[in-house]
Amino acid sequence: MAGQFPRVAALLFGLGLVLTSVACGGGSGQAHLRVLLASPTVSSVDVYVDDKSVFTSLAYGANTGYITVVSGTRHLQVLPAGSTSNPIVDESVTSTSSGEATVVVEGLAPNVSGLVLTDNDTAPAADTAMLRVVNAAPNMGTADVYVVAAGSSLVSGQPTVPELAYGAVSSYQTLTIPTTSTTEVFSVFFTKPGTTQAVLATGPITFSSGQIRTVVALNNLNGGFTFVTLADLD
Repeated sequence: MAGQFPRVAALLFGLGLVLTSVACGGGSGQAHLRVLLASPTVSSVDVYVDDKSVFTSLAYGANTGYITVVSGTRHLQVLPAGSTSNPIVDESVTSTSSGEATVVVEGLAPNVSGLVLTDNDTAPAADTAMLRVVNAAPNMGTADVYVVAAGSSLVSGQPTVPELAYGAVSSYQTLTIPTTSTTEVFSVFFTKPGTTQAVLATGPITFSSGQIRTVVALNNLNGGFTFVTLADLD
């Protein structure tokens, strides 16, 4: 189930800024893009699109939320916060019309890159939700991933996503929401491959029918691992 997306960078924007379209030549449609800073060796970054500052001081573990940009080829630069030179990402990036994507800026300096995720914004079937998982924790290595109803045991089950390598992303998994309720609570466990020994447990995450989420495993700056949950569709 796990699949590796190409490592490239993408257009970014700023959380807390007024959302505007980035329209600097090329393309005639619109796209929606979001970025998560997942490199534990970069505390915060500034982002430039087509040589214009569009975001300052994006912190580790934070994401921009979806922003609207004009589709086409854009020049992306991601620099350490406050710097005007030596970008850690400097690429031309093409975004497609009407698509949604998330860029996970990951890796250990000086080898920082962008992991591009093609997001699903199509509502799932009735009484279901969807979940995708990403391993962006360089110290974790490969892990089995279990997605279970909160309180369920891992002992008798098979991993939902076996052997998810660092830098890999799973396909979207369908979660059943009981017809007697509009929500269900699930937990996600990253375990050592072939075992049920958890190296990261998210604890309860509530899903509503029709929602789509992405859970991203990260290095915890104080040791061990942590995670963030991205809302792909509400």
